[in-house]
Amino acid sequence: MTILSFQLRLKILYFHATPHGSFLLRLLSSALWTHNMLPYLL
Repeated sequence: MTILSFQLRLKILYFHATPHGSFLLRLLSSALWTHNMLPYLL
């Protein structure tokens, strides 16, 4: 796990605790999933 992904996980946890967290969590998790799967899809 790189430092960038660790910071991203912290941001996801932080946004999850905010009122708008559910939307931002879905957005960030989908972006993270796309970023992780992109090398395999190409």
